[in-house]
Amino acid sequence: MSHTRNTFFNISNKLCGLVFAASIAMVGNSALAQVFEETVPTKPTAAAFEMPTIKEVEKVDVTKLNMADIANEDLIRAARGEAPRYAIPNPVNISPTTSGNWENVIDQAGALRSVWRLRVGCENAVSMNLGFTNYHLPRGAALYIYTPDFAHVIRPFTEADNADHGQLWTPPLPGNEIVIELTVERDLEREVQLTLGYINAGYLNFSEIVNVLDKSGSCNVDVICSQGDGWRDEISTVAAISTGGSLFCSGFMVNNVRQDLAPYFMTAYHCGVTASNAASLVAFWNYENTTCRTPGSSASSGTGDGVLTKFTTGATFKAGSSASDFTLVRLSSSPNSAWYVNFAGWNASSGESTSQCGIHHPNVQEKRISFDNNASTTTSYLGTTSPGDATHLRVGQWEIGTTEGGSSGSPIFNQLHQVVGQLHGGSASCTSVTSDYYGRISVSWLGGGTAATQLKTWLDPDNTGTLSVNTLSTKGLTVTPSTAVTHSGPVGGPFSSLPYTYTLSNSTAVAVNYRVALTNKIGLLINGGTSDLTGSVSAGSSYNVILTCPSDGGSLPGNSAGVYTEDIVFTDLGTNVARTIRHTVEIGQTGFTVGPA
Repeated sequence: MSHTRNTFFNISNKLCGLVFAASIAMVGNSALAQVFEETVPTKPTAAAFEMPTIKEVEKVDVTKLNMADIANEDLIRAARGEAPRYAIPNPVNISPTTSGNWENVIDQAGALRSVWRLRVGCENAVSMNLGFTNYHLPRGAALYIYTPDFAHVIRPFTEADNADHGQLWTPPLPGNEIVIELTVERDLEREVQLTLGYINAGYLNFSEIVNVLDKSGSCNVDVICSQGDGWRDEISTVAAISTGGSLFCSGFMVNNVRQDLAPYFMTAYHCGVTASNAASLVAFWNYENTTCRTPGSSASSGTGDGVLTKFTTGATFKAGSSASDFTLVRLSSSPNSAWYVNFAGWNASSGESTSQCGIHHPNVQEKRISFDNNASTTTSYLGTTSPGDATHLRVGQWEIGTTEGGSSGSPIFNQLHQVVGQLHGGSASCTSVTSDYYGRISVSWLGGGTAATQLKTWLDPDNTGTLSVNTLSTKGLTVTPSTAVTHSGPVGGPFSSLPYTYTLSNSTAVAVNYRVALTNKIGLLINGGTSDLTGSVSAGSSYNVILTCPSDGGSLPGNSAGVYTEDIVFTDLGTNVARTIRHTVEIGQTGFTVGPA
């Protein structure tokens, strides 16, 4: 440990204006982006200043990996049906006040900044990642994690990463040593709260399994292949995940009845995400190969070119149940809007699907897509008779692709592109044309009857009775909410749920032109009239459309009792994608229902 500080300044390789523009895109919050734009360096200070070499920085090593013991443990884990593992966690208790080296630097603006560095390693690790069990940074501070040669640098963690759970878990970096670097204004140094609680030593590269036998099978189909063309909206919902810095699985963003972009995320219960470790969940988005590798070829089972640079870290546990093997969490932050991560639709009714599509990360390799062209059956887990205990959906065999370890927690979509389950397990592989089993959404919907054991509380918070929603796209024009609504009232009004407000959002970098039209013209108004609305939503902005009833209710159909429908059509004129939402007006009727769009 060293507390001696040197000051470095007036050199040619400075912090280049301390501009954060290149990195702030990863934060995904425009307000925070403005806050940090001129206060957070774009690259590690050690790469910009002539500071002591990395080798002069204090190093903490964890115990060498015992590969024989690890192999035996993984066999036992597999037999128990536990989530696959890629790293061994090592508990530590390290902070800038107990370990590492401090230096001072003077930036181009003449401000004094403190820089703390520490090396961590494991002699025979192939990847390393970290878990900070206490994390809170002040304005302008930045935490970097990188390899000693600067070949791999994780984007800076900042004040924007402060979360209610107070933790921060990082993606893995390749190699057996990484560097931690904290930079903070000298006057704000005391406001830093940073405790390294876990050094996680990988015996498998998260994105490149060392043992070729563990790589995804050659029969798998890259999502960029033509087979995925009809499923682009659903493909973007799926992510690879790491939990506790040591376990890997698949999972997916899930829509809710409000369709309000709440960052709910689902995976399998056996993937081990709990209330105590959900903060350690790191989700990797758009981890895909850039070309279609021919299924069955050696390239298809080889190392792909996907990258792990698009990630979110942290979550809060909401619900889970072992019966249908589901877990629902809420991510600490939404995926960056520039990544176009959609929210998967779902169907909680008990009917069978006529065909299925699975999207997943086999062995946490690049994202793949699989198809079953036959009707599903309802069974027990690993059962062959129907209905069994009716907790699982059985895929008899895959016609295209398969699933493997690491695919657990991935969604299976029905013919309507709605999730009907998440992968629990099975024996299917490229060399075994056998069955897979998915915990059914319809069972998870009510689960164990409590908020902590069911989906309904979280995905239908207003208790509308809705049992299905479609995938919510974040590309182009987004309309929220987008479920059908019923309005009820006496002859002459007033009617429930009126006024009713829609928000047209544009998450893209360019303006989006739109048209909103009433189809049946039963007397409802949009922004005070019945004519089509046209306009433009600027980049990153939103616009409200308000559905109302005439103040006297008199222009509704004769004010006579009956049931009337009005379809509102929202059209993105750039993509020509139209979304129709039905409004039912019950005049002089009893009952009030809300159904799916």
